[in-house]
Amino acid sequence: IDEKIARSGILQIVNSLLIDPDTSQRLFIVIVKGDFESYVKKQIKEKENTEYYLYRMLKHYEDQNQGELTPVNLHDFKKMLYTPFSDPYVPVFKADQDNFKYEGTAIFKKDKLVKTLTNMDDQVFQLIGSDNYLKYLVIPKLSVVLGRVQTDVDFTLNEDNSKLLLNVKMMGRIEDFKSNNDGLSEEKIEKLKYSIEDDMEKNTIKMIKTLQRVRSDPLQVGTKTLTLFGKTLSDKEWYEKWAEMDISVNYNLQMGPLQKNPK
Repeated sequence: IDEKIARSGILQIVNSLLIDPDTSQRLFIVIVKGDFESYVKKQIKEKENTEYYLYRMLKHYEDQNQGELTPVNLHDFKKMLYTPFSDPYVPVFKADQDNFKYEGTAIFKKDKLVKTLTNMDDQVFQLIGSDNYLKYLVIPKLSVVLGRVQTDVDFTLNEDNSKLLLNVKMMGRIEDFKSNNDGLSEEKIEKLKYSIEDDMEKNTIKMIKTLQRVRSDPLQVGTKTLTLFGKTLSDKEWYEKWAEMDISVNYNLQMGPLQKNPK
């Protein structure tokens, strides 16, 4: 779906696909920036079944949990769209005649695209809002790359829903680290650990504040207010609270040592 169309709303497109008996709910949804038409035309000349190739690429990410992007199919999108206090998200690709590259995560407010998360914001979202896994977490500020990063995230609201506390347990190993010397002592590893925790806490707060500004809740924090009897707040009441909510984040990192290159 073209980015410009997505900003205007895609409810009609989604509903048309949902009622079409020939459309599988396993159909993947992506947002495309740039000249996708030129890319497809060139690919058709060079290889057969271009559409199937793109489907298999996304299917591979879905099946293997590659930790680079989160594929979203029609069923996933419908569930996020119609679940109370939930907003959808889908991957974004940028296209030109020669390339079709992943760019980030499109954040929706109901059926309208309101923000695209890229770079660090996207990495944080992958860790706390979708797969809870990244193949590589790149932290340029600290000149470090963590690999096989997994998280366990706990969202806790206070009684009047004015404050959100995130406790994030994160596990990963050092894949690359640029320092002034070759070795990393235990003391330096411990110092690096605290620096990563501090940086991730700041980046997570920054990403969540971005979601608050556009009044979108793809993290489904609002579902924490639901009871066995249904909603305790209206949609309007929840999103007003969400936009003004104080955010507190705590990371606890378990970090493996720097991986040695085989000789």
